[in-house]
Amino acid sequence: MTRTGSFGSRPMGARDTGAARVAPAALPVASTVAAWIGTLLVALLVAPAIHAAEGAGGRPVAGTGVQPNAGIVPPQPMWIANLTVLQSSGEIGTERQIPIAGSVSLGAENTFSLLNLTLTRAWGSGPDGWSFMSGITVPWMRTEVSASVDPPLFPRVRQQTSGLYDLTVTPIVAGLHLSPVEHLAFGLRVITPSGRYVEGRLANVSQNVWNLVPSVAYTRLLPEQGVELSAVGAVFFSSRNDATNYRSAPLATLDLLATRRVGNGVALGGVLGVIEQIGDDSGALADRLNGFQGREVALGPTLVWTTTLGSAPLTASLRWVTTVYARDRFERDTVMLTATMPF
Repeated sequence: MTRTGSFGSRPMGARDTGAARVAPAALPVASTVAAWIGTLLVALLVAPAIHAAEGAGGRPVAGTGVQPNAGIVPPQPMWIANLTVLQSSGEIGTERQIPIAGSVSLGAENTFSLLNLTLTRAWGSGPDGWSFMSGITVPWMRTEVSASVDPPLFPRVRQQTSGLYDLTVTPIVAGLHLSPVEHLAFGLRVITPSGRYVEGRLANVSQNVWNLVPSVAYTRLLPEQGVELSAVGAVFFSSRNDATNYRSAPLATLDLLATRRVGNGVALGGVLGVIEQIGDDSGALADRLNGFQGREVALGPTLVWTTTLGSAPLTASLRWVTTVYARDRFERDTVMLTATMPF
């Protein structure tokens, strides 16, 4: 599951170094509006998808962890609200054994819908050009899983469920404005096992583990060309699932975005997402599957639209990402729609 985002559409700001200041007015005007309203997703997007771990409907989703202005944290105090809707479907072929619900399955299919509501507080500028923010994401999920479980007969089982998914808290995101066109942000997310988890079920609205997710985001603006380049890197550290004695190895993610403005507040571009598991999963089930190390590459187009709603700026984005390579991970098609507004 933000699936991120996460990270997502973020704001532009001024660098305050004391000796040398870059005023907000000096920043590229076309990027400033999108920046104000996009900040919260810098480290908050929760967008689940299966990963090389036990279960179906896990996190993260390749290609959804970066949004426009990913490295920009606003220098002004403000509240920002974001709504993210994500729909994803995928499968692992029946020739592959996977860990799920404390058992082994010959392949699986998973479809899920995710609705994220994120509230972010930008705290303003601090010393030496740093800006700070914090946030919380409340996700709701509906998921359906079909799998052939319990050897040696492997009967086909289909289950579905819905409810509040695992809550994400972002205690701190710290952004540094290197120049009017170059920005860097460091974040920390805590994904809690707050959703409902039923031991032995294929479909759950929780991973039943804690995740600690440090991240770094970078944005480079080319205002004369109307181009933005953004990148987000993160590592997901997972606790052990006490119900199944299964622990997923850390997952490293890298998401890249490039867009170009084409007029009327519209920018077009593409995204690329890579997920690489660091080491083997652990536990008796993981040992049976030789560690179950996952890797995935996904890519797709994106559209970003910036406008105003009354006097408030609004940024909306739409993307489709598809898996082009997967090992021990679901091959997925994912559509994600986001809307972000300050207040």
